[in-house]
This record gives sequence, structure tokens and C-alpha cells, in this order.
Amino acid sequence: MQIKNQISFKAQYVACAKIKNKEKCPHQLEKVDIIELSSFDENDVETVDEFSKNWKQNISSAYYRVFVIPQPSWKTHYYALTLPQDTYYKSNPENILGICTISERANDVINIDFLQTNPKYMYSNKKNQKYTNIGTAFINFLKEQYPTKKIRLLSTQEAMGFYLKNNFIPLGNRPNNPCMMWNA
Repeated sequence: MQIKNQISFKAQYVACAKIKNKEKCPHQLEKVDIIELSSFDENDVETVDEFSKNWKQNISSAYYRVFVIPQPSWKTHYYALTLPQDTYYKSNPENILGICTISERANDVINIDFLQTNPKYMYSNKKNQKYTNIGTAFINFLKEQYPTKKIRLLSTQEAMGFYLKNNFIPLGNRPNNPCMMWNA
């Protein structure tokens, strides 16, 4: 009997999520996919490089550097929220609506190390914002994917309202503490 090793390093479909498409029907949710990218796959590295350049923000280029030089001591997952495709052998960078990196650093906690919506669809870009609820779709996915884990992050001041709206609480006794957690 011959056993075939079917290791695949291309992006993998993980789950579906729902976001709003303001152009189609603003009150109806649209299905999108969440995929996990692999820093070992040259197609995924190329995809991350392309959208990092296209997003033209320092934060997305920082994401590329983290993606190509992963932290060896942590179990890290690189997720992308994308418009549906037939295959994820080569993900289309134009379809990436948001990215998220999490690391498992403790048995009962995951860290959101990075969460960014495509700049075209950020809350601050309301007049051209075709898709909404991208960040919330990621948060809901993480809550479902890791139901017994606490989710921890460091927030910017601008994003604290978003995380508070998604039931994260500041740690410590300072309400403006950027270290926040969602308890499972």
C-alpha cells in the first residue's frame, strides 16, 4: 500500500463570513471567505507582497515583513478575508478585503498581532466605502474559531471604539488602556 503525502502550502479556505456590500444591498449581508495564508508558499508571499504595495500604507508593508519572517516560538496564523474565488492556489490580491495575524502564546489566550481592513474600505473612507463590517467579520470568526480562548490585543486610540463595540474590555483600571481582552 502506497501512502501519498498531500501536504499543501497554498492558501487554505477556513470559513465563510458575512459583510455588507453597500452597492448591492446595504441591508443584506454578503458571503465572503476567510483563508489562511502560508509564509512557506511562494504564491502566498507574492500575494501578500502585492497587496502590501497596493495598500500604500506603512502598516501593510510591516505586515509583509512579519509574514516573511515569522516568529518561530509562537504558533502564528495569517488570515485574509477575501471575495470568493474558485481556487486559492494563487489568491488574487485585488480580492483581499482585510488581513489578520494571530499568535497562540499561551494555552488559553490568542493575541491579535495585526488586523487591518483594505484602506479602500476603512471606516474613515466613508464616501468610497463599498464593503463594511470587515473588522467585525474577523472578530466574529476568531470568537467562533477559538471558542475557549481569550483574545488579547494592543489597540490604537483610534480603534478602541471598534474593539469596545465588539465586547473587548481594557485591561487594568485605566479605561484608555490600549491593552484589551475579550473573554471566552
